[in-house]
Amino acid sequence: TCDLFYVLQLNDQGETKGEDGLGNLKSHTVGAYVKGKICSQIDYGGTFAYQFGDWGQDHIDAYGLNASAGYTFAHPWKPRLGLEYSYASGDSDPTDGVRETFSAVLGAVDTKYGRVNLFNWMNLQDYQAAFSIAPTKRLKILLEGHHFRLADDNDAWYWASGKAMGRDMSGS
Repeated sequence: TCDLFYVLQLNDQGETKGEDGLGNLKSHTVGAYVKGKICSQIDYGGTFAYQFGDWGQDHIDAYGLNASAGYTFAHPWKPRLGLEYSYASGDSDPTDGVRETFSAVLGAVDTKYGRVNLFNWMNLQDYQAAFSIAPTKRLKILLEGHHFRLADDNDAWYWASGKAMGRDMSGS
């Protein structure tokens, strides 16, 4: 599977606040999603997205990526080991008029499902290992471990809503 996508975020009310002042939001996101199998036991997937445009008076230059791979053992319970890495760029200089923080335009913002609710896909690195089994067709058990880090120390952690939850502009 290979899907190409384009997403436009547009707000022409002049209320988007960038580093250099208020203005319009016109964010373009282009990217690709791939998913497949090398053979019956090895699977892979990935997403790459690049953003450009205007965020208030600032220029947007940001990107996000995700890569995953897994191995499913030949057993009736289909045990699977998987590795995954997610990255969303952060803003290295919060005063230069360039927004480098990737804005997660894809995915759900809710209160019930998974890691999406801990952080947003913004200024984030996530190293993940997973193990799953499917003892029946209707039951799958999944164990995941995550190691979260900031992509750029000068930027913030972001809530699922996209609001910054903490930022040290010195990068300390």
